[in-house]
Formats: sequence, C-alpha cells, structure tokens
Amino acid sequence: MNTFRLLLLAPILLAGIRGMAQPNADHGLKGDYYTGTNFDRKVFSRIDPNLNFNWRGRTPGAGLDRQYYSIRWTGRLQAPASGMYRFTVEVDDGVRVWVGNKKIIDAWELHDNITFTGSVMLEAGKTYDLRVDYFNDMLEGEIKLYWVKPDEYRTAGSSPGSILTPEFLSYKPAAPPVAIRPVAPVVTKPAARTVAAIRPPVQVTKRPDPVKTPPSATATSPLTAKTTVPLPDAAQPSTSQPSVARPSAARPDIEKPTVAPPVFDKLATGETIILTHVLFKQSEYVLLPDSYAELDKLVLTLKNQPALRIEIGGHTDNVGDQRLNQTLSEYRAKVVANYLIQHGIADERVRARGFGGSRPLNGNATEAERIVNRRVEFTVW
Repeated sequence: MNTFRLLLLAPILLAGIRGMAQPNADHGLKGDYYTGTNFDRKVFSRIDPNLNFNWRGRTPGAGLDRQYYSIRWTGRLQAPASGMYRFTVEVDDGVRVWVGNKKIIDAWELHDNITFTGSVMLEAGKTYDLRVDYFNDMLEGEIKLYWVKPDEYRTAGSSPGSILTPEFLSYKPAAPPVAIRPVAPVVTKPAARTVAAIRPPVQVTKRPDPVKTPPSATATSPLTAKTTVPLPDAAQPSTSQPSVARPSAARPDIEKPTVAPPVFDKLATGETIILTHVLFKQSEYVLLPDSYAELDKLVLTLKNQPALRIEIGGHTDNVGDQRLNQTLSEYRAKVVANYLIQHGIADERVRARGFGGSRPLNGNATEAERIVNRRVEFTVW
C-alpha cells in the first residue's frame, strides 16, 4: 500500500523539486569572445554567471590564446533599491563599462591589476542595459566586477564591495525573426523604347588611375595606440639607422677576450640583479635586438635551476606623467617575462611588476642620473 501511495505522489514531489532546484537559465551575462585586442574575430559565445575571472597561465576558452584577446559582455541589471550605485572593476588590461547606456568607466589602456570606479543613480525594480568591454594584451588576463548598493555605502568605505552576483543579472536571447511572406512581383508592360540615332564610337584614351595613397593607420587596437603615443620616459635612445663604429687607429692588444659566464651564478632568495644590457626603444616597450644575449642567459639560468622563481621589475625615471611612467614600467617588465615564457620557462615561475619612478637608484637631476634609474631587473623569490 505504501509503495502504491509513493508512486501516486512521485509526480507531484518531482514537480515540486524541479520548481525549487532549477536555476533561472537567463541569469548572467552573454560573453562574446574574440581573438585580438580589438574584437578582431569572434571565436565563441557563452553565458557567464558573473565577472570574476583570473586567467593566469590559462586561456578563457577553446580557440583563444592565453594572451591577445577581447571580450564583450552584455545583459540586463536589475536594481534592488533606489539610490547611488558604485561599480568597481579590477582589471588587467583594459575595460569600459556602461550602465543604462551611460559610460561610467573608461580605462581602455594597458594596466596591471588596477581598479577603476564609476557611479550611477538607479531606481528600484527597474532593469538597465549593462555592457562591459574588456581586452587582455600580453601574459595573464584578469577582470572582476564589484558593486556597492545604496544601503552599503556607509559600511563599504573604500572597499570595492562584493562581486556582482547572477541574481541581479539576466540575459535573454533575442526572439527569432518573424517569417515574412514573399510578395509576388507586379508585372508591368514594358514601355516602348525610343531608338536614338547611332553615332560612330569615339576613341577615348583612358587616363591612368591616380595612385591612391593608403589612409594613415589609425590606432585600432590598444596595443597600437600604446606604442604610437610618445611616453615621457627614455630607456635608450633609438636611431633610424644603426651607428657604425669606425675601427681604431691604435693596434689592439692581443689577448684572449673575456667571456661572460653563460648563466647567472650563486643566486640567493631576495637577491636583485639589474639586466644592464636589456634595452628598449625610446619611450616604448619594444625590445632592441641587443637585449637578446642577456635574456638568453637568464633563460639558460632558469632552465638549469628548475626551482628558481623570479620577479621581473620595470623602472623609469620621474620625468613626465607619472601615470604613463607607471604603465611603461609595467609593460617593459611584461615584455621581458613574456620573452622568458616564449623560450620555455613555465609562466608560474615568472611574474612581472612595474614601479614607475618610485624606486630610483640615483637622483633625477641630470640625464646621467636618470639613465641609471631607467632599468629592468629581476629578483629571486
């Protein structure tokens, strides 16, 4: 008898369980994932419950590399209360955020785990369009979206708040287009043609088309924009033509040249080594070929000592915009770290940090002093 009762009640119980346990499939944001740092080629789309990602050492998804990609999230945000909302994004590298078609954060540049904040007034119960654009340049990517609701301002203080959770986010795909019945074409009787007198053809000599000059390249990606905007720091002067050293008139001494050791020896935890021969283009983070020998030496050192872990530090002088100096130092450090990873060093053994002009080795009064402060170094950790 009990078994019979259970069989009768099973459909009702199952329906109740389904109603309680099944999450709303529309919760979250739609993410469109692209190759390239400026939405070059769409690879896939998916629904992400929220934005809380750290892709260090891994790819966001199949078909994307671990670097040089961009993502656009779209959906709807429901406001639980009326008042001012504060949104904070922790990002590496660039981000833009719109809430209700109002851009509240615009940091479409290269950054290394920096937070950006924007605020907007929302009304309780209303839903607002939410859009987040993001790109990652080199090495690891990271993006986290926090918010502070109106009733949390006093307790939050300077805290970014909490991760924006799926219960306030929704995405519903657009309804399929309605099929339209084809309209039968109206057949009309063609009008009578008037035949004009035929003149003999005139031979025309076609002038050659003028040579079209391609339009000047615009900064279509954050990386292009970064490298084309002059920055205030100068690591090493770059010249359009390599200088050619003239041979000395004096006869050189005949002796065995000093050979630099192939690796860095006797490295201790906490020790810092300046890479004196790692050079960049002036005010850019483009490695000069003269840097490769010393970087290869560091690669060999890391391969010979598998337990060794290092932090690459980038430094500038204090001349010019300190924000740009900070960014430049971060990306010079990232370029060096990326070189090591591309030559077989596991990315978990290398990390990169930029210090701008905050850690000078010298004063900054003269160019000779500033040259010493502009450097890349590594520290064992």
